[in-house]
Amino acid sequence: MDERGALRAFEGHNWENELAHFDPQEEGHTCCAAGIGFHDDNYSFILHICPRDKETVLFHLHYKQPRSLFGLFRRLSDQTHTVELFPLSRVRELIRSLFQNDLEKILSIQPEQHEGGGA
Repeated sequence: MDERGALRAFEGHNWENELAHFDPQEEGHTCCAAGIGFHDDNYSFILHICPRDKETVLFHLHYKQPRSLFGLFRRLSDQTHTVELFPLSRVRELIRSLFQNDLEKILSIQPEQHEGGGA
């Protein structure tokens, strides 16, 4: 999938209807939040976007970060960057950053910048 397809998939889905059928407070709740995920061909990163309401989304960026032990042993470490209340109005920018392989831009988004849904 390319950037345009990802944007169409996110924007074309009826999230309002999906969210109306999802109640995380419901007793016996066992499923994940409604959302959509995008990844590269090697699954070296996955962006998972979960609309919360009409104004905000939660997103997770799962990625691999190089680590080394004593500067000798190199390996990739699985990392997750989560932002709870990201403005829905900025999701296009988020998806574009992913498809432009600008993970640093996504990682620079700090959760506290978006508390209460504000930009």
